Parts: sequence; structure tokens; C-alpha cells
Amino acid sequence: MLSKLPSRMTSFGIAAALMFTNADLSVWKTSAAAAEDMKISDFSLSDITMTDEYSVNAFAQEIKYLLSFDNDRLLAGFRENAGLNTKGAKRYGGWENTNIAGHAIGHYLTALAQAYQHPDITEEQRNTIKSKMTTLIDGMRECQKNSKGKSGFVWAAAHPSGTSVEVQFDNIEAGKSNIINEAWVPWYTMHKLIAGIVDIYNATGYATAKDLGSDLGDWVYNRCKTWNQQKHNTVLSIEYGGMNDCLYDLYLITGKHEHAVAAHYFDETNLHEAVLKGGANVLNNKHANTTIPKFLGALKRYIALDGKTVNGEKIDASRYLEYAEAFWEMVNTHHTYITGGNSEWEHFGMDDVLDKERTNCNCETCNSYNMLKLSRELFKITGDSKYMDFYENTYYNSILSSQNPETGMTTYFQPMATGYFKVYSSPFNHFWCCTGSGMESFTKLGDTIYMHSDDTLYVNMYQSSILSWADKNMKITQESTIPDGDTTKFTIEGSGAVDFRFRIPDWKAGNMTVKVDGEKCSYKTVNGYAQVTGEFKTGDVIELTIPEAVKAYPLPDKNTVYGFKYGPVVLSAELGKQDMTTSSTGMWVTIPKEAITPSENIRISDNNTTVNTFMADINDHLVKDANSLKFTLKGTDHDLTFTPHYKQYQQRYGIYWNFQSSSTAVDRPVRSKKVVTDTVQPGYGQYENDNLHNMHEVNTQGVTDDSTYRYAKSGGYFNYRMAIDKEADYNYLTVKFRKSDNNKTIRITIGDSILYSGTLKNTGTEDVYDVNIMLPPDIIEKYAEHITADGTEYDVVTIGFSSENNEESAKVCDFIYMTAVKPLYEYDSSIAYFVDCGDHNPYTVTGSDKLGYYNSVTEQLYGYDEVTGAEWGLIDDPTDQYNGSTNSSGLYTANTWCDERNTGDGRAKNSSFRYTKNQYENNIERHIDYGFTLPNGKYSVEMCFSDPWSCSTSPTVYANYGSNEQVVIAENCATNGSTVTKGEVTVKNGKLELNFRSADKAININYIIIREIEKDPLPTVTSTTTATTTVITTTTTVSALPSPTKHGDANCDGEVDMADIVLIMQILANPNKYGLNGTDKNAVTQQGIANADVDTSSKGLTNGDALQIQKYLLGLVETLG
Repeated sequence: MLSKLPSRMTSFGIAAALMFTNADLSVWKTSAAAAEDMKISDFSLSDITMTDEYSVNAFAQEIKYLLSFDNDRLLAGFRENAGLNTKGAKRYGGWENTNIAGHAIGHYLTALAQAYQHPDITEEQRNTIKSKMTTLIDGMRECQKNSKGKSGFVWAAAHPSGTSVEVQFDNIEAGKSNIINEAWVPWYTMHKLIAGIVDIYNATGYATAKDLGSDLGDWVYNRCKTWNQQKHNTVLSIEYGGMNDCLYDLYLITGKHEHAVAAHYFDETNLHEAVLKGGANVLNNKHANTTIPKFLGALKRYIALDGKTVNGEKIDASRYLEYAEAFWEMVNTHHTYITGGNSEWEHFGMDDVLDKERTNCNCETCNSYNMLKLSRELFKITGDSKYMDFYENTYYNSILSSQNPETGMTTYFQPMATGYFKVYSSPFNHFWCCTGSGMESFTKLGDTIYMHSDDTLYVNMYQSSILSWADKNMKITQESTIPDGDTTKFTIEGSGAVDFRFRIPDWKAGNMTVKVDGEKCSYKTVNGYAQVTGEFKTGDVIELTIPEAVKAYPLPDKNTVYGFKYGPVVLSAELGKQDMTTSSTGMWVTIPKEAITPSENIRISDNNTTVNTFMADINDHLVKDANSLKFTLKGTDHDLTFTPHYKQYQQRYGIYWNFQSSSTAVDRPVRSKKVVTDTVQPGYGQYENDNLHNMHEVNTQGVTDDSTYRYAKSGGYFNYRMAIDKEADYNYLTVKFRKSDNNKTIRITIGDSILYSGTLKNTGTEDVYDVNIMLPPDIIEKYAEHITADGTEYDVVTIGFSSENNEESAKVCDFIYMTAVKPLYEYDSSIAYFVDCGDHNPYTVTGSDKLGYYNSVTEQLYGYDEVTGAEWGLIDDPTDQYNGSTNSSGLYTANTWCDERNTGDGRAKNSSFRYTKNQYENNIERHIDYGFTLPNGKYSVEMCFSDPWSCSTSPTVYANYGSNEQVVIAENCATNGSTVTKGEVTVKNGKLELNFRSADKAININYIIIREIEKDPLPTVTSTTTATTTVITTTTTVSALPSPTKHGDANCDGEVDMADIVLIMQILANPNKYGLNGTDKNAVTQQGIANADVDTSSKGLTNGDALQIQKYLLGLVETLG
């Protein structure tokens, strides 16, 4: 994390340092030298008093939260690992009781350091914060001196009995990263701890913090220097936070060259160079909050070392500044939403693909927190106002937006899809990464409003606040009406020469005007700032007027989808509180379950108004209330009220809307209600090992540094429970594969039935592609289970992955989705497909006709059906080479047309037709081809043909023409438009092609109806691919178990503690080693299974048992069993 540089420690900071006994103030000389080349400096938090009402409340809520923590509970894990008395305290819950324990404590230390400097806390609060800081630092120092690891090591996360306290770091070096029983990003946690320790020292000068950090930095150096290149690469392939960043900060206070060298081990130069080189999609599929800190660290190398000498070598770190600048530009230009946030499911996507990735899991709040730190430091170095434009926007619309103003709790994700709502953490049961960064964000509000360089004062943001500028013996009070109004004024107390630089914001709706003591003042624009210079005295007032207006911002991949801002704030539509149900993803991350919204398509009422002209005059259409920041949308078919998004916290909202012109828009009817019921990110442990997904794996490999994926090694497999909707008409699975894995095999199972298997042979152009697999209803009925995970009930099925042979499987990449679909049209379940060939409106059927089970429209080009996910349609070159689309909205291709002379809707299925266009050409084979995906089995095919021009006689119908499976379904077919031709066909490989051929000049086909006669049962897997350990599968009979001797005591040591939770997780993750009759000496016994099965909502051992024991240890439940 980008900690405050020691140079920020001005008047109050030094005074605070002197309050600590034995304070070491030698740091100030070091920090001044390190920062001497910085063009712009920031003020200490002690110099800024926030008076903005919203910010005052936000800070008060955060202080209340910080002061509610128990020091001994925070230190419990450290003391336990050091073999010290925990004083009866238990660890906090959530992530702080897992392998990532300690990360939130690092954030907490930083938040305390920041809060301590605030001038508007009470003396009682300041003394309490001081006591907390010294107690925590002293406690960690004591644990460090008694470390069971190597010298200098201190750690909070539990470790299995018989393993080293450093086992997570050992496992990472070996490429072992299962977050439950191997390692959960320990270097990420170490970054937070070191950063917090450094921040305590920089804020207070407390010498023990420096000693603690220095020894911990030595431990890092001593471990890193043992790495060979392979081990080094392995470590860097797994999330490590900003280890370079915090170690360069540590170097700035210790001056130890070893700490600078250790930091450089975490400078990922290959990534830096790739970003600097540029090109398309450099960041695609990279985990955003893993990547951003790597560039914060690169920038910190420039700040800390450029021009300095380390180990006798003068460092030229100028290229690292270029890395940071290039990365910032790439993220801001290609990956950022209107709020300043980025990412979908924590990852960057393809360049400029934002509309397509709007979901309920966009914009991880930590990403915004880190991008703000990067922007802040880049501005201080370059003075470029674009960084402050970004900062202000993201500060309001991502950071202030992330806190519940009533509870002080913060968000993990902030959905960009319309119809969702914000979900907040809990005080002590979650401890997400964003909980920790939230502690920091709301204890440093206002730290970027003002900066300075000699006599120059930069005013970057317009929020009511008071600046105490000690070096100038001057106090400046800002009273701002922005965003509610358009003015802000600065009243000066003191006297002297000042070169004011007022940022001219990118949202201004006209010229910014400046008045000094009521007189209009001309100004010079310097790097995006209005320069106002002179001798100022007490009572002088500078007043700015910055016109505000609504501005419309389209998304790059869909230029009719717009969001809106008024001045600096994003506006979102208020969509009510209906059914604000949440669900859980990953490791206890709470998210909104379903979107509820009116249609996202907004029709402009005026037939003469295009979308572009509507947006050009948006202030006439999105009209501000005279007395508030409420805006009413007018001139459309939607009745919507928009308000500042950062204040939306109690209801659903919509930021983005798709606008359509009445004169040109063809509003496609909504065909279904789709809900992604579940998502798994293969290879990324947090979203695999949670209580819902409950991954079981044997001999597999997860990867996170090359996007994310998991594959099975020889003889291996992995499976997940995935949530489904049993009431939905369709549930389908979407799995992503890589084209580079062509010729590798994959087998996908549900229970012990094979859904999909074979050798990959993708011929498309995309490097990563989707495979959609419909789950047959009878198979769902057979295998679905009802479970409770983290307090939420789910219907689930178990989806498994392995190879088809005894070799390495294809990679399962990025995300696996389970989607539930409820059609909003009628279909006949006895019909597989009904194709109305040549239909000019594929969304309607005529009379008593019904669509088939697999098709939601009457005709389409071959591809995935938008509702069912089945692949089907007309197979032809889609090029409309004869311009048939000028006749109607029907489907015209290179070789076939629909009947262009009768384009009206509502014609009977035996009246409309599709025909071969080349009837006047010679020596050309006439053909029409349709393809269909179908379960293996026997089907009837019903067809009808016409001959309107006396040149379409006697067509023949083939199945799979030109292949080894070619058969004739019907020949010499009647073409009178009324005779029905029927045949039967057997589908063997999940796909059927119907091929129509004729020796005549044309073919005219009216319709196709395919019905199931008999479906083959899905093949089943052999016992060698099914988990057989009785404690982890519900498909195996569990032998009789003894009665429990002590509920929760999985390891039968007579105690119920964290070791029992760890053993359960080990059993689930590696049953061959830790399960019943496992190879490890600590493998579970039958008595242990009986003791451990405490979750009454399920039978056998599950993650739910571990969670129940955790709740018991935290005092959330009184008894087990």
C-alpha cells in the first residue's frame, strides 16, 4: 500500500512523536533527503480539519468502529503462534480466522496512525488511540522476540499442528496455494502488516515500531536472498500485494540497504515492461487488486531510490515512473467506469469492454482505494491535473459511495449492472480486504484537498474544510456548496505571499470565475489550475464559481448506454427496496442476489430526436429540482428520479441505461428472465473453497498469474457444488476453455453422469471461448441436494472436471457460470426445435404453433440461443451479398433468402419459406443446411416444402451430409406447401445437421419440427473418477460411526479449538491424506468424524462443520451438535 511518506509529518506529527517515550526522530532527516526531489508535497492530516457534513459523519462512524476493537483479540493469533499467553482472548472471525489472518490488523494499524493525527478528535479519543497503537506494537514486538519461526518473523494465522509457523511461505515457494490447507496469499498479508507498522512509526516516531518493522524486513530479506530464479518466479505468480511498496517505505525509515534490495525482489519487471510497451488487452484477465499494487511499488522505487546509492550502486529508477504512468493511463482509458471503479469479479477484462461486463460484482472497492493512492503520488511528481480529476471523481463516487453512513460499514463490490444494490460488511464477522482498506479510506478523508510547494498552495478539491498552514503561519477556511451549489469561498487568516492554484475541474459546464474580496479576478491557467497570486491578509476572501450541469457519458462498447454526472457526482436512478435479498460468494463475501428493474431500454418519445441529440440536450431531459439534487427524466417512456450515487445506500439503483430513438429503434422483446445463480473462479482459492462451492480436488493445479485456471493432472479431478434454480425451465453451465488446449481432453460430470466429454478441437478465432452445457431436468432431479451455506439455503449439484484419458486435462479458465433461465414466451416441451424457415419476425409464432424446448426464436444463424444456450440455426455465410435486408428484417445470407415478396408477420408456417438464392446460376449445388445440438437419442423430423416458381421439385433430406454418419432422412419430398414429410434420425455425438439438397434449380423449405422419440441416458463415470472417502461424498454409504465423545473435537485431543477446524479443511481438500485411513499420521479417525459432524443441516463432513465450530469459538453459538 502507498503509505504516507515521512515528509508528511509536519507540525502536529512531530509534536505527536515527542509524546512517545524514547522517540527516535532521526527519521526526519532521512525522509527529507528522500523527498527532496518531489515537486509537490502534501500536508499532514493534522493540518486539515474537515467541516463537510457528510465527511464529518463518515469519519465519526469510522472512529467509533476502530475504538470498538479489543486489543487482546487482535493479538491472539500472534501470541498463539509465539507460544505466549493469549489472556483468554479468541481471534476475531471471518477472514481473520483463516489463513489470511492478520491482513485486517495491518490495515487497522494504518487507520489508527491516520486517525491519531486528526485535529478534530477529542483528547480522550487521541489517548485511547495512542494506547491501542503502543499496545499492539509492543504486543507484536514481544511475539517477534519469541517467534517460533526464523529471527524477526511475526505472524497471526494459525498453522496445522506439527508444521512450521512459516508454512504458508514454504508452500508458496513450492507453488502450493490452496487457501484452506496450504496458503492464502501470505505475502499480501505481510505487506499489510509491514505497511501498518511503518505508518505507526511515521505518525508517531515510536521507536519500537521501527525496531519491529526493521527486524521483520530483515526476515524478508533473508528469505528472499535464498530464492533461485524458478522459486522467485513461483512466488511472484501468486498475489503478494505491494511488498515492494512497503519495503521501500521501510527502507526510508531504516536506511538499511537490505530492505531496498528485498523490495526489488518484488518488482515484477516483465509485467512492468509489458504495460509500458502497450498494445491491446495487456491487462485482460489480470486480477485487478493484485496488479495495481505492483505499480504502486514501481512508483515507490522511483520515489525512494531514484538517484540514490544502494550497496555502492547509483540507482536510476526513472523507468519505474514511466511504468506507473503507463499503467495509470491504461486503466483509466480502457477499464474504468463512470464512478472511477474498475473490474468485474475482481479482474480486468478486455480493453474498452465495459457494458458487456456490468454485473452485480463490479468495482472491487480496494481497487479504487489503490488507484487513488497511485493518482495522488503521480500528481505530486508530475503536477498533471488529470490525476486530480480522476482522484476527485473516484473519491466521491467509489470511496464515499462505499460506506453506509449509518453504520460505517463498507462495500466489497459496487455493481454497475442496473437493478442491484450495495451490500456492506459487518463489524466483526467478515474482515474482507475491503473492510481493511475501508478503515484507511475513512480515516484520511481530506488528505488530498490541499498540497503545497514552497509558497504555492494547490487546491485540488472543493469540500468544506480548514487548512492550518504552519510554515506560512496561515489558516485558510474553505466553505463549499459543491455539489449542491456551484460556489466555494476561501477565507484567509494570517498574511503573506501565496501562489494559489485552484484546480479547474473537467466537469465544469462553463468558465470558472474567481473573485478576490468581491472583485472579479483574471487568472492564468497553469497545468489545468487557475493561478491567483499576491499578498494576502486576514479577512481576504477568494470566491470561485464553477458552473455545473448534467453531462452524459457513454460506454465504449455500446454507445447508446449512458451514465450521468452532475458536477463531480455520478447520478443513479432510485429503483426502490423490493426484495433486497443477498447471497454469498467466495469466502463469505456478501453480494446482491438478483436485479429488479424496469427495462434498461429507455425509449425517447419524440420521433425526431436521435439518441445523440437527446444527449446533446441532456439538461432539457434530465431536469434538476430547484431545491435539491434530484433529477427527473423527461421525454421518455420511463419515470425515473436520479440522485447522487454516493448517497444511495438503502435501495436498488441504476447508473447505466440504454437509450433508443423511437424513429429508428427496433425494440427486441424481452425473451427471458436470466439469473446467474452461481459463479466459480477456477484456480482462485477464495471462490473455490468457500462453504458453498466446497471444492474437492486430487492432483490438480490452480494458477492465478496467467488469468486464473485449474486443470487436472494425470489421474486427478476437481469438483464444485454449484447453486441451481430447480424451478427454472433451464439451468445451463458455461465453461471457458483456451484454444491453445486443442487436442487435450476434458470430462465434465454432474454427480456420476457425464455431461460433456471429448477432445477439444476449437476452430474459432478467440483465444478463450465458451462452451454452454444444458443440464437435463431429469439429471437435476436425480442429483440436486439442498444445503445451507453461511446461513443461506441453496439447491446445488456437484460439477466435476477431469481428463478423458490418463493425461493432463484441458484448463478450465477464468469463470464457470451456472445460469437459470425462465422464458417469457410459450413453448411446447414435446418439441425439441420448431423452425419457421424464412420468418420475417423470429420473435412471434402464428396460431397454435409453439416454439421448441431448445429454441427461443423461430430462426437464427447457427450459434448459441440467447435464452436456452443451445447451439442451432442456419449454417451459411452470413454475408448479405444481394442486399436482401433492404426488403425486411428477416434473415438474408450469402446463399439463402426468406420470401422477400411477402414480408408481413403472422403468415402460417407452411406459407413462409426460405429458399436458395442461386436458382439462375448453373453448375452450383443447391443446398440449405441447419444445425442443432441435441442429447443423444432417436428423433423424428417433420418438414414441409414449397415450389412457388416451378423449379423446386423433389428435394432430398440428409442428416450429417458428407460425414461418416451421413444418412438419408427423406427423398423425393412433396413440394406443394401442405404435404408433411417425416423421417427419423439417431443423434450420436450431441449434434445433428439437416442438409437439404436438390437437382432442381432451387429449394424452398417452409418449416422444420424436431421431436424426441427416445433419449439415451447420460453415460456414467467409473469408480476411479469418483471420490470414495466416506466423509466427503453423499453418494457413498457411510459406515456406522461411534457416538460423539466431544462435539467439535475432530482431532480427538480433548479440546475444541482452531486445530479441529484446520483438520476438517484438510480432510475436505485432501481426503487421501487426511481422510479416514489417510496416509498422514494425523488423519481423521472414525471417532473424529463422529465428533466433527456438528452441522445439523448436512450429513457427513462439510465446510459447514468447520464454520459451526468457528462460530462456537467466537461465541456466536452456545453449543455444538
